[in-house]
Amino acid sequence: MTNEKILLANGILDYFGKHSLPPPVIVGGVGGSGTRLIVKLLREMSIQMGENVNVSEDAKEFIGIYDAHITAYLLKQFIDMPVFQADLLSAIKAHRQNMVSGNWGWKNPRTIYLLPILDKLMPSFNYIHVIRDGLEMVGSSNKKQLEKYQSCLLSSEQVMLPSDIRAILFWATVNQSASNYGIAHMGERYMLLRFEDVCSDPTEAMRPIAERLGLVLPKKWNETIRPPEKRKEKIRIDNLSQILAVSGDALKRFGYLY
Repeated sequence: MTNEKILLANGILDYFGKHSLPPPVIVGGVGGSGTRLIVKLLREMSIQMGENVNVSEDAKEFIGIYDAHITAYLLKQFIDMPVFQADLLSAIKAHRQNMVSGNWGWKNPRTIYLLPILDKLMPSFNYIHVIRDGLEMVGSSNKKQLEKYQSCLLSSEQVMLPSDIRAILFWATVNQSASNYGIAHMGERYMLLRFEDVCSDPTEAMRPIAERLGLVLPKKWNETIRPPEKRKEKIRIDNLSQILAVSGDALKRFGYLY
């Protein structure tokens, strides 16, 4: 049996079938994009996102798997797929404790780095790609993903650039890669969601997701939704022109026009 056939016959799909589970809804994005708010809204739409989460609403069961495999995956190093499958299935089972039938999923921003491998193991899962204005992300204090993965995704010359420039290059690289994969391989299962649109009109922003999953939107949201914090004012003015020069196409692609 080929490796592809082994993967298609993996225990994750068997588990889903045995328990008549719908495909999971997974939320991810570059850290600081607003995924926490999206999870809270999904809960109001009756999607079970798990109980064992941290203050950022990240599902704790998956943190160890992501820690163990993302760097190797990004560097195209060997990934022991049977081990990855087994670890992922164990995390899913633990995460689903106390869940009932119906829509379910999890949130961890770093899912954005593993879309192809997760798509191979769970070829029907739905992915919500949360994105936020790249300039606002440059001004964010949340640089954990940049610090952890910049050497995997940026060139040796790029990692020597000023932090603001590195941050926008990282934002552009990660988001464009995820969008390219989602559009090419996932079709309607890939859902791009701009944080600013959610803050402006959450009902309209979440409507395509509700329609995709066959859910009813609440008449009124319980979660308090505030205008997004203005972070780009923290950008050094002497870096702004260079930031726009290296990221203009990516910003325009996602509807951020400067």
